[in-house]
Amino acid sequence: MGFFFIVALQSPPYPVKLPVNVEESSEDIVDVLADDDGLVRHPQIVAPPSGCHKMAAMAVAPVDKPLPLGEVLAETTRVYRARLWPALGLGAVAALGFVVAGRLTDGLAIVVLALLFTAGYAFGSRLAAGDAFGQAWAQVGRRAAVLLVLTLVVSVPFSLGVFIRAADPLAGLVFILFAVSWLVFLGFSIPISVCQPEEERAGLVHELAEALRRSIGLARTEFLHAVGVVAALLVIYGILGPFLAAALVGFAENSVEAAFTLSQLMLAPFFFLGLAVLYFEQCARARLAALDSGRDPGDSPDAKRSVAP
Repeated sequence: MGFFFIVALQSPPYPVKLPVNVEESSEDIVDVLADDDGLVRHPQIVAPPSGCHKMAAMAVAPVDKPLPLGEVLAETTRVYRARLWPALGLGAVAALGFVVAGRLTDGLAIVVLALLFTAGYAFGSRLAAGDAFGQAWAQVGRRAAVLLVLTLVVSVPFSLGVFIRAADPLAGLVFILFAVSWLVFLGFSIPISVCQPEEERAGLVHELAEALRRSIGLARTEFLHAVGVVAALLVIYGILGPFLAAALVGFAENSVEAAFTLSQLMLAPFFFLGLAVLYFEQCARARLAALDSGRDPGDSPDAKRSVAP
């Protein structure tokens, strides 16, 4: 079952516009087959020249316009397909994190899951911005200090709201709604911090304050839309996860733990990439809101879409 899922992601689905400029030079590492109508149907990733450390100019770029919920999910799928193997690498890290958390006490498990969420969200944001696998993790490592603090501020409350076991179903729903709202208000601080250019970094306290302030500004741009996207991603994760795990148990006679691990390998990247797409999409909304109000988007920190080189 997992094999067929990966094959389906790799096959070309539908015509898409190429969101990056491909220059004709000896260093180009993308071979694109385009029809006369300008639609790229079969982007082919080829190996870079020997010794070339240029980031892969893959057929993926951050979202630069507002998207409704359905198109956010479609864009997430497109990014997943374009960055399949790096995304599955993220899934492997997530699966390992869940395996470790499952062997710990509840308190320690929440800490591990919170760290996993921060790292996955940060890495997914860099991946959606076009970074290669190693480069994305390097950017996450450079911002480890601020991300550790954001784990306490953002990821621990979110993990508690999602994974806490409530005896009353209504109380469980309240916890989920709290987790979603908390993530929408403060969660954008994670991609903001990891995508901030090096020249704009000015100390841990300043970075934290700026990231949290900008996160609240982005959330206020279209709060209900952001809540809907995060809720949809959680529902997809929560429904498809057990279904896929059960299918893997029955399909290949996997153990329950192995099936759960494989399901995380495939679904976790979609969740984190979906959050990353939402971040860039909210930035686009903030820029349009600044233009509509007669302000220069460049003068509004909330409207920035900064991706560090």
